[in-house]
Amino acid sequence: MVDPESVVFLHDRAPCMSALATQALLKESNIDFLDNTMWPGNSPDLNPTENLGACIKERVERRMLADKTESLRDMKEIFKSVIADINNDTTMLQTLLTSMRTRLDAVILAEGGPTRY
Repeated sequence: MVDPESVVFLHDRAPCMSALATQALLKESNIDFLDNTMWPGNSPDLNPTENLGACIKERVERRMLADKTESLRDMKEIFKSVIADINNDTTMLQTLLTSMRTRLDAVILAEGGPTRY
């Protein structure tokens, strides 16, 4: 089970993530994250956490829209709830973990180009 308080965020070297202001804001907010110097940003096809992050983001946004909430406190509670739901979704987590062989084959077939992942 993932403890939302112990989550570490990943950066993917996107310009908005690598901006010094973004890095400073995260540090000032005491948010644990792996910055661009710690995580390869050019291989999202080989990074199942990209898919997991997209799933979390989509679920949080859907819940926020449904609840018509905009407060940071409510968003944090929704985030915790989504993380708990994902922890119970063993099928999704297993699919992400076992997809690595397929991901590697797709990248090789695409000769390093984009894939469906």
